[in-house]
Amino acid sequence: MVAQWSVDEQLQAALRGAVLDKLKSGNYDVVLAHSLGSLICYDTFVRNPGAIRDKVFVTFGSQIGKPAVRDIFAGRIQDLPCRKWYHLFNREDRVLTYPLEIAADNFQQVLTPFDVPNDLLNHNATWYLSRPETVATVWHDVVPVPTSRSIVSAARGIARIDARPTRRALLIGINDYPKPADRLEGCVNDVFLMSSVLQESGFKPDEIRVVLNERATAQGIMERLHWLLEGVRDGDERMLFYSGHGAQIPRYSPSGAPDSVDECLVPYDFDWTPEHAILDRQFSQLYSQLPYDCYFVAMLDCCHSGGMTRDGGPRIRGLTPPDDIRHRALRWEASEGMWVPREFPPLNESLSKSKNGADYLGDNGATQRLGRSMALRTQPDKAYNKTRAELGHHGPYLPILLEACQEQELSYEYRDGVTSYGAYARLLEALEAQLGSDRSVFVCVHKDYEHSAESFKHPFKRVGFGHWGAVDGRNDWKDYDTAVLFGLPYRDLIWPTNVFFALQGVQDDAWLKSPAWNGYTNVRRLMQQRQMSVEIIQAINRIRCRKAVDENGGCDPADVFIVLPADSMGDAILTDIKADMPDIDVVPWSFEMDGPKVLRPRGGSAHAGLITLMRNTEPGESVPMTAVQRALGLKPRGMDKLRAVLRNASHATCKALHEIGVEYVSGRGRVAKSFLVKHEAA
Repeated sequence: MVAQWSVDEQLQAALRGAVLDKLKSGNYDVVLAHSLGSLICYDTFVRNPGAIRDKVFVTFGSQIGKPAVRDIFAGRIQDLPCRKWYHLFNREDRVLTYPLEIAADNFQQVLTPFDVPNDLLNHNATWYLSRPETVATVWHDVVPVPTSRSIVSAARGIARIDARPTRRALLIGINDYPKPADRLEGCVNDVFLMSSVLQESGFKPDEIRVVLNERATAQGIMERLHWLLEGVRDGDERMLFYSGHGAQIPRYSPSGAPDSVDECLVPYDFDWTPEHAILDRQFSQLYSQLPYDCYFVAMLDCCHSGGMTRDGGPRIRGLTPPDDIRHRALRWEASEGMWVPREFPPLNESLSKSKNGADYLGDNGATQRLGRSMALRTQPDKAYNKTRAELGHHGPYLPILLEACQEQELSYEYRDGVTSYGAYARLLEALEAQLGSDRSVFVCVHKDYEHSAESFKHPFKRVGFGHWGAVDGRNDWKDYDTAVLFGLPYRDLIWPTNVFFALQGVQDDAWLKSPAWNGYTNVRRLMQQRQMSVEIIQAINRIRCRKAVDENGGCDPADVFIVLPADSMGDAILTDIKADMPDIDVVPWSFEMDGPKVLRPRGGSAHAGLITLMRNTEPGESVPMTAVQRALGLKPRGMDKLRAVLRNASHATCKALHEIGVEYVSGRGRVAKSFLVKHEAA
């Protein structure tokens, strides 16, 4: 019956009329709506709010909160102008019932657990209405009668009565995934950095929860997401920060065939099944009913494209699926003799064809992207917008999303070069060539590298170590004559974004793309640069140059070694150092942090994918450019750029292809085909 009602508009209209006629025939104070009746009554009252005004509305055994039902109402269940709305929910009810959250003072969900003997459904209306939790809340309100104090106390403890703070933040970081190849390095540090930024922005320590590594299981994360998003009211602030892997899981339809893709966050116990992943289908049930006037920001420092990791290179925060999972999203193209991406039907055809369709559904039109609540938006755009207008709402609440990268981009671990043993060894050689062995050297590095730097044999009288974030104001190295700053205290864009939001209020998407303010074209980059200048000047002044030894403010001779970026930010930092230390002598230093520069195709790009494709091609075979386009998933514009690169013999990608015996043959004329050929080894 629910299925029939959900698709039959004439039936819906007739039932709304029947409910309204019944209410007109008598003076009713309470409306009790069970199962399908709850859907019919809600549909009636949301379109005719005067019919329930000042009455008590009780829904039980109800499917109102179920995503498929909410989709009928354009993805959102609204509050009603009734005196009180009680929603009775039994987790053991097997008739598609669902919990419901509505941010309104006149709404209350009451948990009414029961298990009827020899009843597989547990859907009995009498049991719902006779539960002690119902007596102590609904009946105590509707018909005040003497009730056992113990029953009232116990029932109100079970009913959802929360203390609601104005702010909450959940920070998740996972470095130590079970498989060594999947492990990351900077995610836990990211969490502590974010916690410090939030506390600097006004969050209290007890408003922030952190879950790390092996505690960040799928269940552990979901439990904490419930804590984060429960009881949100207008004006409340919520922050989710996730630093770890992301992935995409091809999803099976009820018929057993793959038909779409789910983006997901990768918890510690991830195993490529929906049960051990954080999908938007679960996540949206927690955020989609939030009040429009609350603030929920989700920062996802991960990617969903996947990628390969090489020792010594940047680690990608995204997992490549195993072959059996990947097979779900592929099909064999016999004419080309290769595997190509499977074409899934669009989840919402009209939305997928719109200008911003890929932002919601991915480039393939069939991806359930995180934070978009697409499970609640299956109606065609025209019908969806019509329903929203009729019901007077904007659709599901959507969080403000700050993502490390777009759908097909890669999010890399950022190391500043400091994890390279080769770079530090070269640094010591360069210092030894310029300094005597009697020098006292203070070395400031990143925290993660401090222990590794200490393990080297240093050719100086004494060496002291400190790390960024823990040297300001310290006197440990006040008599040292040399400071070496190895790696710089970069802060990613999350830090200036949060600080700016805290001081100036939350900004819109346009500002995030072009963060201009008060005459500055990019205030976030300016904040990054000035904060870095402050930390660098603090580190320099840990040694003896901080102490004046004459009446002119001079200090004992001291040397400072630092590698600044060769761009406008590096110039600005140097200007700040000179302004703070006006008599300092600046001398060029030829040391290069990363050694000699070698141009190579960017990891994770189409260029790197092309090289991998051709490396796996048998000598003597040719690959049409149409097959290259399908294999790499490129759009026409991307193919135009790739062809331009292939025609440039001096480009690093062309050189890399040439090294493995690959030649690009460009077709002439409108019907001629271009292809790549891999020559036989000489």
